[in-house]
Amino acid sequence: MIRIFKTFVLIFCLVILIFSYLLSQEEPIITEKVLVKWWVIPFFAVDKTGKPVMDLDKDDIDLTFDKHKIKEFIVYKKQFYFTETTIEKTQTKPQRRYVFLLFDTALSTISTVNRSKVIAKRIVNESDENNYFILMSLEPYRGLTYFEGPTNNKDLILKSINKKISSKYNKFSISRNLNPQTVTDSSLREWKANRVIDNVRESGFFNSLRTLRYALKTIDDNKFVYMFAEGLRNIKAFGRGTISHYMFLLKNVAKLINQSGAVLFIINPSGAFESMVKSSSGEFSMRYLAEMSGGKYIEGKKEIVTQRINSINRAYYEIAFSDSPDFKGDVHKISVKANRKGIEIYSVRALSRGKDYKDMDEIEREILILNVVEKGYLAKSKLKLGKLYFVEKKSNKNQIAYKFRLPDNYLKKEIDLYKVWINRDKKDAKIEVVCLIPAKTEIFVNIKKKKGYKENIVVVNKSQSSAHLKKL
Repeated sequence: MIRIFKTFVLIFCLVILIFSYLLSQEEPIITEKVLVKWWVIPFFAVDKTGKPVMDLDKDDIDLTFDKHKIKEFIVYKKQFYFTETTIEKTQTKPQRRYVFLLFDTALSTISTVNRSKVIAKRIVNESDENNYFILMSLEPYRGLTYFEGPTNNKDLILKSINKKISSKYNKFSISRNLNPQTVTDSSLREWKANRVIDNVRESGFFNSLRTLRYALKTIDDNKFVYMFAEGLRNIKAFGRGTISHYMFLLKNVAKLINQSGAVLFIINPSGAFESMVKSSSGEFSMRYLAEMSGGKYIEGKKEIVTQRINSINRAYYEIAFSDSPDFKGDVHKISVKANRKGIEIYSVRALSRGKDYKDMDEIEREILILNVVEKGYLAKSKLKLGKLYFVEKKSNKNQIAYKFRLPDNYLKKEIDLYKVWINRDKKDAKIEVVCLIPAKTEIFVNIKKKKGYKENIVVVNKSQSSAHLKKL
């Protein structure tokens, strides 16, 4: 399962890198730039009735970053709206934003998925050209699955929703608690078999959401997740854990999504039809996930859901403040509150500065290496980059042998040597890594030829956070 998740993440990273490169060609060239580290926090503001609050300023906001009360910051309202019908006249150019349409097909039933598709298509149809949609699903066996995007082509995303999003489950949770007085050998066997299926569905749900953070981190721009799900119903009987166990898992998922800088909206089209309450209801788990993430839980019929989404998105703001040496560590807790009475704010509850290379996990490192090869923003922010030169090359039918000259500061240091293959249409990537402590500045590297793929070598000095690249 881990290998499947890694493959998904690398392919999606390639898609975003190529898309970002194409968009960068449309941007004006900046010849000189002064770099100042700013923290930017997205938030939405509505009143008690759900109507957008459009006139917030600095004095209306109470901002805390870890234990630091932030006094100097900027609050600005973003000049874009979700739908064409809510666009107001403005001379400010609307800004691009990325909208993840995320369908839970691991736990949600067929009827819920079908209702979700109707709502998603309505959202897409009413969107303006500045919304770039990314279509994904949480699959029980395949995990987080990417289908389409980023694209503002409505016809393309609508066609993908119709064709690629589906569920095969008529019931939420098949396995229930057994009654010891009525249990039989056959019912016990059936219960055990169904329990296995439930555990697969549960694992697919949580593993997919954990993987989502890698996809979100590949985008350095406004990003929002619209997750269509009915949640974990009857969690006392479902899967392997207690209520507190599932609350811990949901809280952990919320934290990971938050650290990517994305705001989570959970849409449950079946919530309005629920008669169950508390832990027996899927609504309970999804409300909890939304609360822990700082986002919003929305339920109801398609007209109600889209109306609420439109209202929330009209009141989109960002807070910006400069970094400080006092802000230590990687992950920081965020608190954005309104000083005005009767205003509800939805925002992230944590942000991540981003790990250094030596502190990254395997997938995070491979994403970074792809950014090095494809000149993504992530590589420039995390590594000092240079070129790698070879002094000798030999090749045969199956592989190429290179002799490379390393920088002097790589000598007797722990380095990671990556062999990276990217196919010519840039829809697939394969990565291998070797750990070395070179005794000489010249090293020999053998790299296999793969039909239809271009080879790249990246060496990373772990202690100095520097990398050198050679496109072969």
